[in-house]
Amino acid sequence: MNRRYFINLCLAVTVAVTSLATGPAFAAAPVTGPGDTPDYYETPNWANSPPLRKFVDTLPGLNAGAKNNLNQYIPVAIPDTTTYPGSDYYELELGQYTEKMHSDLPPTTLRGYRQTNTADAGVKQFHYLGPLIVAQKDRPVRVKFTNSLGTGTAGDLFLPVDTTIMGSGEFEIDYDPATKSPTGMVTGVFAQ
Repeated sequence: MNRRYFINLCLAVTVAVTSLATGPAFAAAPVTGPGDTPDYYETPNWANSPPLRKFVDTLPGLNAGAKNNLNQYIPVAIPDTTTYPGSDYYELELGQYTEKMHSDLPPTTLRGYRQTNTADAGVKQFHYLGPLIVAQKDRPVRVKFTNSLGTGTAGDLFLPVDTTIMGSGEFEIDYDPATKSPTGMVTGVFAQ
């Protein structure tokens, strides 16, 4: 058997075997028509969300005078200049609330911030971005954050917590964070 005959025989066997195979060797491309939602992964991957109209809501502006059509705005924090003279002082509180994020969707649960050391109603409501702090060059800024989320199951996040991320899993501490005094070893799990 010469070399040319052997190569032709191998080629013929390869063609014969591949022509007998059933079905395509690769998955078919997703079929989409005009106006269809593309299905790039051949399975629904948008978590059963309804199609949303785009760009129907305006962007929120700064302060209550620049609300968008969903009644949202970005508040500007009001500095307290008397508590710590020579600096701007803010007290911000973290809390959970509901807010409508799109005209076609119901309100959703969020966690956001609000300013608590002022009587101004424009910064007293929780916002998902929190109040905007305007800092000036060469002027110190002090911020006190208060966590007003519930404790135990009342403070559990409505989404699952990934405990593999630093600061969200097990902990060991041997001092009181409030007083900085040494205590016995305390262990637990950050679930919130």
